This record gives sequence, C-alpha cells and structure tokens, in this order.
Amino acid sequence: MIRSISVMLLAVLMITATMMSNSQPQERQVATLEPSFTPEATATPPLTPVPTSAAPGCGVTLPIEIGDSITVRGGISIRALPSVSAPLMELLPRNDYFTVTDGPVCADNYIWWGIRNARLSGWVAERNNALTFIIDYESAEIVCPTPRDLTIGDEIELAYNVRIRREANDSALVLTVAPAGSTALVLSEPVCVNGYNWRRVEVEVVGVLYSGWMAEAERTSGQTLFIEEGPECYPPLGFQIGDLGRVDTHGPPKNLRAAPNNSADILYTLVGAVPLEIIGGPICSGGMNWWQVRILSTFPAEGWLAEGGRPVPYIRAWDQPPIPGEGSRHLP
Repeated sequence: MIRSISVMLLAVLMITATMMSNSQPQERQVATLEPSFTPEATATPPLTPVPTSAAPGCGVTLPIEIGDSITVRGGISIRALPSVSAPLMELLPRNDYFTVTDGPVCADNYIWWGIRNARLSGWVAERNNALTFIIDYESAEIVCPTPRDLTIGDEIELAYNVRIRREANDSALVLTVAPAGSTALVLSEPVCVNGYNWRRVEVEVVGVLYSGWMAEAERTSGQTLFIEEGPECYPPLGFQIGDLGRVDTHGPPKNLRAAPNNSADILYTLVGAVPLEIIGGPICSGGMNWWQVRILSTFPAEGWLAEGGRPVPYIRAWDQPPIPGEGSRHLP
C-alpha cells in the first residue's frame, strides 16, 4: 500500500516538472537590417553675412558705372575708405552731385561707391535698410544752364575763392585757388562739362599768372562765382586790411555769410558791439559793399559782412563809440 502511494507521488512530480519546463519563455530571434548604401560626405555651405538692423547686405546694386553722374542725398556721410569705421570726410549739408570713380565694393554689409566732385572725394554707401543714399544717377551728360553773358576779353571779379583747373572738368588737376576779389580775364567761350559752364581765364595769384579753367557757377545752387553787374554801390568805407572794427546793428542782428552776397549761406548771426578785424574786401555785390572779417571772440569765425547803407552802416571803426545799450551784447 505504502509502495503504491510512493509510485503515485513520483508520477505526479514528474508530470509537474514536465509542465513547468514547457512553460519557460523562449528567446526571440531579432533580424538585423544591413544598410543598403553608404552616405557620402557633403561640404558645409559657406556662411552668408547676415544684415544688421541698418546694413542691408551686399545684394543687387544700382545700375551705376564708373564715370556716371550721381546725386547723393543731403545728411549722408562721405568717408575716406569703403568702411563704416573709416575717417569721415564730410557730412553732406544738402543734396550734391558727384562723378563715380570706383566701385562697387562690399564692406561691412554695405555697397560702397568711390565718388568725386569739384571740392570733395571719398566713398559713399549706396543705401541702408531704410533709405537709398543715391537718389539720382544717369550716364548721360548733365545739361548745363544758360551761360552767363560774358565775352572774350571781359574782366570779372571773383566773389568766392575759385579753383583754377588744368582742364574744363571738375575732376581735373587744380592749378591754384584764386581768392575772392581777384580779377580774372576771360579767354574763351563757355564749354559745358558735367553740368558746369567752364571758362578759360587768366588770373594772378601771389604774383604768379595762371591760365586755366574755372566754372561760371555752382551746379547745385546756381550761385555765380563772380560778381555780376548789378546796382552800383556807395563808395566803400575807408577800411584797410588789418583794421579793427565792431558790428553796429540797427534792428535785427546781421548775418555773417560764406560769400559776399545775400544768397550765400549764413554762417553766424551777429549782434551789436561784436569786435572784428578786416581781412578782405571790399566787394560790391547786389548794391552793397561787403567786407571779409574775422570775429574776435572766444569762438573765432570768418566770413563776409555787408557794410550797410548810409548814413548809418553796419560796421564801425574800433575807435568809434558803440550806440548806447549795445556794449553789453555779445556773440551768441
């Protein structure tokens, strides 16, 4: 009996072991994917400068060529080199004409053009993100205004310091600068180049006789560079170069101008009793005698001051007493 029970227990244990062995998890076979191609190495594309908030980047330029005439907007910087960090040659006070001499050059994310006119040369950026600095350009020759009424053999008195050039061109070599008040002899009929009427003239400067070309007038403003015939002036006051005087105003303050005429730029406004030194003149222009003066103050300035009318002129000799009430005034 006991032996039968033992046999039965052994059979149950064998069956249980068999069932447990059949329930063990089987290891999964995972397929491995082999690559069907080998990727090729590619070159890294070059970095393109990213425009700043002001700089537009160097994309498509204006259709400008060397030798073209352009107009640069007033208030724009003209620099010595094509770079925003280059020395500043001038901040243009107004729109001005130039001839393109070089470019285009890409620097500092700006397009730059080399430019030159009768008084200035340098580099200007074409534009920024908000504004185009070159507002007009043309390859055709600029039309000149009607020439002044001059004939060969006329003698003219210069109203400004005028450049005398080797050729009739605003980019030609400057032979000399004839000072205001000089007398020039007209030797030719007018020649139109780059919007200027040019005259061949003969003028003496510091004892040397020069023969060259001068422009009749400024192209931008149209201001004539010599004294044109107009109303006759009073005989000038008896000042000599080096004399001292003072401003003697009646009514509004008087204007110190860049040239001896009422359309020239105003440099300063002068009030009464301002001391001055006579350094040039007189020049009769627009019915008024003009004197070139140097203001004697802590902020010296030079320019042209109208003599004024009669009987009370705008300039008084230093030893003449000022009008009562003007002695406490000063140059602003």
